[in-house]
Amino acid sequence: MSCHFCEILENSPYQLYRDELATILLDYDPISKGHILIIPNQHYLDLDEMPQRVINHVFKLAKVYVGLLKKAYQPKGYSMMQNGGVFNDVGHFHLHVFPRFSKEEFGWTYMEEVEPAATKYAELKELFGKDLALAIKK
Repeated sequence: MSCHFCEILENSPYQLYRDELATILLDYDPISKGHILIIPNQHYLDLDEMPQRVINHVFKLAKVYVGLLKKAYQPKGYSMMQNGGVFNDVGHFHLHVFPRFSKEEFGWTYMEEVEPAATKYAELKELFGKDLALAIKK
């Protein structure tokens, strides 16, 4: 069985960051501006299959990104979501991280003004790319 994420990880046009353990991509169907996916580079379906060092790294990336989201967009909050087992529709572990600006957004709902990620990629890469790499190295 081929894995879509394994195929696109290295060559995605929506890549914000990549290191030896994980990649951060803009979500191609974002819930809000700044919605990203943190994906281990090695193939794992579920959290319990991942080595602890990969789990730690994924959540380190999430922590750094949340800090950058707060500075860039001043959201009222943020959400992180990960589906496992048969509910993981792409068959590769991925953690969603996205800002929330109102209580109404708490469910898996889309803001009306969200544009496809491709139209905002350069802006988000500029906003987060350099700061993300620097913050992760700390």
